[in-house]
Amino acid sequence: MNIIYIANARFPNEKAHGIQFAKTCESFSKLGVNLELVLPKRKTKIKEDPFSYYDIKNKFKYKKIWAPNFFPKTSLDFLLSSFIFGIRSFFYILRKKDSIIYSIDLDPVSFFLFSFLKQPYFFEMHGPKKNNFLNRRLFKKIKGIIAINEAVKNDLIKNFPYLKDKIIICSNGLDILDLKENCGKEEARKNLGIGFDKKVVVYTGSFQGWKGIETIIEAAKRLKEVLFYFVGGRKKGDFPENIYFMGMRNFKEMPLWRAVADVLIVTGTKNDDYSFFYTSPMKLFEYMGARRPIIASRTPAIEQVVSDKEVFFHEADNPQDLANKIKFVFENKEEVNKKIESAYIKAGEYTWENRAKKILKFIKEKI
Repeated sequence: MNIIYIANARFPNEKAHGIQFAKTCESFSKLGVNLELVLPKRKTKIKEDPFSYYDIKNKFKYKKIWAPNFFPKTSLDFLLSSFIFGIRSFFYILRKKDSIIYSIDLDPVSFFLFSFLKQPYFFEMHGPKKNNFLNRRLFKKIKGIIAINEAVKNDLIKNFPYLKDKIIICSNGLDILDLKENCGKEEARKNLGIGFDKKVVVYTGSFQGWKGIETIIEAAKRLKEVLFYFVGGRKKGDFPENIYFMGMRNFKEMPLWRAVADVLIVTGTKNDDYSFFYTSPMKLFEYMGARRPIIASRTPAIEQVVSDKEVFFHEADNPQDLANKIKFVFENKEEVNKKIESAYIKAGEYTWENRAKKILKFIKEKI
């Protein structure tokens, strides 16, 4: 099978979607697909080779297509760049007549010519889609859609009823290596210079408002004896001495940050529909493979993946409830160990390779 994966994104980049499509491409390649990743030629702060940066063992071809960068760091620049990339990538893939086209909903512009393709095309949908002209054109001839969760699927069917039999659900995943090469807590703390005499709570990921990390910060203020590490960004302001913002870290360093933790936290918020209903947080899957207790916001999106059997839930946007759950975890070792093992076993269902197998089976059925 020949697949051209179109991604309107920098490669490599420091965001979660970069990991997502890099690991998807690696898994397709590992399963015997002749894959080529097509991206815009945009500047990236990361100088490391993408395969090294993402720790990719099964390499694949990738091609970068020129796209303008006339007005850096502006929305106009991104729209213009996406538009030009859409045109240039369209003419590039026109020549690949024996290929299947695969893409992801990173923007609303770069795929506007897909409906004119003669090749079959498939799309990953990571959020709700409005019934507008661009989406109607995209879905008119689409062969199949990979929805990130049930809410995305239901939203698509509501707005585009004719898609009902063209959608499968595939959550995000984790690298199989995360299940095999867990670092010990003592070794990880030694490597990162974190003492052994304190309880440590870790959050990994970006700091966008819809992530709900303010709830963790407020909970941390109630637990001065516990150290809280936020790995993935920085925040300005006056914070208690038990809160540490570690900034952006290298992708390959992240297993160490999960390993140092006594508790790992994934949040969602009722104040954002995407966060509450539609997301499929990669950190949740990575946490499951890390063999550490997980405290998660009880949201419909997170409950599509895990239950009370695998994680401790707290009420979304309730810092006192989160603080109480953290205390409970520290005081109930037997229940904690049961949930850790249940989460670890379940993580095996969500590897990138298993996800890729399901998608390739779906593609074969639809073409």
